[in-house]
Amino acid sequence: MTKLLDTDDIVPSARRQSFELSTTFGKWISLADSSKLSPGLWDRALAGPAHAFLVRQGKGVRRTLVNAVYQMCAGEGSRCSKDVLAIVELIHAASLVVDDIEDESSQRRGGPTLHSQYGIPVALNTGCAFYFAALDMLGHLDWPSETLIQAIRAVHRCLVVGHRGQALDLTVRVWDLRPTEIPLVVQEVTEKKTAALMAVCAQLGAMDARAVIPQVQAASKLGYSLGMLLQMLDDLGSFLRSERRDKGIEDLHHGRPVWPWAWLCEVVDEKFLVDLLQRARNSSVTEDLQQIISEIASEIACVGRQAITQLKVSALETAEKELGPSPALASLWKLVDSMESSYV
Repeated sequence: MTKLLDTDDIVPSARRQSFELSTTFGKWISLADSSKLSPGLWDRALAGPAHAFLVRQGKGVRRTLVNAVYQMCAGEGSRCSKDVLAIVELIHAASLVVDDIEDESSQRRGGPTLHSQYGIPVALNTGCAFYFAALDMLGHLDWPSETLIQAIRAVHRCLVVGHRGQALDLTVRVWDLRPTEIPLVVQEVTEKKTAALMAVCAQLGAMDARAVIPQVQAASKLGYSLGMLLQMLDDLGSFLRSERRDKGIEDLHHGRPVWPWAWLCEVVDEKFLVDLLQRARNSSVTEDLQQIISEIASEIACVGRQAITQLKVSALETAEKELGPSPALASLWKLVDSMESSYV
């Protein structure tokens, strides 16, 4: 049996991560600016809003993935560089800030969204600053030139693909799609947003470990599968868990292409599906939306869990075959199992 690493062997505590990330960003923007203006002005303009968001604790899945991949490629006890971890977290933070603005969300990581606190202009600028700081940090990594070029290209490609996925997510409404299109759109949005970012995170972990090309490709495949898995868990949990039902209601109200609709296409006839789509389209009362969610949940709970289990098993088998079994991989899967238990 593969020995499990303690979680702290893969990633530091969530609280420490958050403060380290905020500190790293603050130092980086200071290095990039030789202005003689009062620090207080910069605190209000950028550092303050950035700190307010970055110190909030997320689940740390991407950071954990990067560290795990690094250890799979470089050996137990080794750690990925803090700059690489910061790059990964800043790109993710940027996507959350911008996503919240575009979705008109009010809550993020246990508090108000950044644009709710500081207004859209400041929040948007801060989110963009996260993106550009990450790209600037990436260009300064002390890596072999060929590896660095590949990493820069991979990250830029991820951002282009991610914005294509976001474009679909913002404009497509499930009730405007043909039933046969719904699963395809859900798959496409998930691949381009969540899966693409997780894939490039894993690639960066492997590259930092100076992994050979097959290892980098295997890491990317692992990240992609975890990205698909996380989105399925998030979408299914929003329909099944009462404490996460607000997110499900928001997705339903806006007609977003989420996995419950894709799974529903597998288990009900077209007439039932179209009826639910039209009811969702015409409903604005929370109680009505809750009833629709309950009906969908009763139909897709089993098939959703099966899809998640199959993907988990397949991803783990592939990772063990291509990267080899390791304590880091076992501990990463322990985190995935824990998230599955809390989500669905």
